Amino acid sequence: VTMRQVVVVGVILLVALSCVVAASSPLSGYSGARDSFEQRFVKRNGTYDLFSLIPGRCPTCVSFGDVLSEIPDGPAGQAFLQHFAEALFKQTGVKIPTWVLDLFFEDASVLLNFLQFSVFEMYAAIEAINLAYQAGEISYTPPPVDVLPSGFDLANSLSFPLNMSWYYPGPPVQLAPHLWQGFIPGNASMDVIRSEIVMSLVFNQLSNNSHLRDSDSHFSVVYNGKSYSAIDDLLSALMANNHSVTTWITWRAVDFFGYRTKTASGEWREVPVPVMIDTGVYDKQGRQAVVPAIHDEIVIQIKSGPYTKGTAFNGEILWYSGNTGIGFLARDLYDYGAWVGTRDEQPLTGADAVRFAHMAGVFSDVLVQSAIVNKLYGGGYGATGICVDSVAVVEHVAFNSFTLYPMLMEKYLVEPLVQQYYALGNRDSKYFYQLLQSVYILKPDIYNDDPTKPKRALRSISQWPAGKEPFQCVVDAKQILAGH
Repeated sequence: VTMRQVVVVGVILLVALSCVVAASSPLSGYSGARDSFEQRFVKRNGTYDLFSLIPGRCPTCVSFGDVLSEIPDGPAGQAFLQHFAEALFKQTGVKIPTWVLDLFFEDASVLLNFLQFSVFEMYAAIEAINLAYQAGEISYTPPPVDVLPSGFDLANSLSFPLNMSWYYPGPPVQLAPHLWQGFIPGNASMDVIRSEIVMSLVFNQLSNNSHLRDSDSHFSVVYNGKSYSAIDDLLSALMANNHSVTTWITWRAVDFFGYRTKTASGEWREVPVPVMIDTGVYDKQGRQAVVPAIHDEIVIQIKSGPYTKGTAFNGEILWYSGNTGIGFLARDLYDYGAWVGTRDEQPLTGADAVRFAHMAGVFSDVLVQSAIVNKLYGGGYGATGICVDSVAVVEHVAFNSFTLYPMLMEKYLVEPLVQQYYALGNRDSKYFYQLLQSVYILKPDIYNDDPTKPKRALRSISQWPAGKEPFQCVVDAKQILAGH
């Protein structure tokens, strides 16, 4: 198979997929509908490998391309390719054809072509995987979680029988010579982690009450002898008992794969595998800003004080829409690699933080219900938005701005449910009303008509200060985007 044949077949596949998408969603009007795989196979960036690390910028890292070049041709190599293809499909909806995998042992960099996407390609892949799921061609099993009984007493958080194997990262698993997969465990004590997991379950189950009528039966928890069936009421009770509540938004480059390698002396090294996104923003020389995809989340920090009585809670809970679920999670389960960078913004405290956390829970319920009603793959991840636009909607309510890139929400899957739940007139109707306004204003990047895109894309890579960017494409993207 020649590279030219790969390009031609790729174009045919994408055009065919575009026809399917055009018949079923608003994507038909997107000006990039004729984008092809040709640019990615023939040019990619044109001057350098997007995925190579700038020397000296990340001393604890090894370039993915360098590791790929050491994958041997044989059973071990074939097993890795199968793993990578399956992982990419689960994360992005992109299926790598067998004839492309066959090229790997001639040119290992062929896999890198499937880690760079235009926004249209991301939409097309999401649409395709949902069509396949709805047609019964593929299946999806949600990750298992423990379920708390209604009336659960938070005083029993540490004694609740959690299945920790469902949450805590296991040891690295070897995929091929010189390559392992394993996410980095957090450094907090197991008591803190267990408390955070239980509180995240509490928040998730309380958020599921949001779409119910006031007269319906609601999940509740007990704190210091009193019953609560809403996140804001529970957080307010914690504050009244000398706890502080603080929220903020944090983001970093997304690490879907968690790859690692070892030095000759046995020391672990990170293997950065970013997903690159074409922004469609160019400079006068025709260079396009290509940026690593980010992950962002809301952090909810709760701390007890010297006058807290009875049950105290100290920990941090996350909220976002992710490929393994939508809602609240324990923050200290994981630590993060040096290459991803981190930036914290938009802090809130006290009553404002309580409203922000509750708003996230209400929106979480909308996204969960949308996946059920519309029969969406992966809990609706991608179709109802990714982490960026799930957080963006809640952020807009509090700060009246959308700040990160890209936003992928197919609004016709979300907006009708927000309207329906607002019409219930229940205790959360004021939250649904504010969410409805923000969802209405949000402009998905598929339409390529939002003048704030360059600014949002630039902010999305600001977690790396000047001189700390691990990839040359980030350095270039900052220059290109700053000129718009």
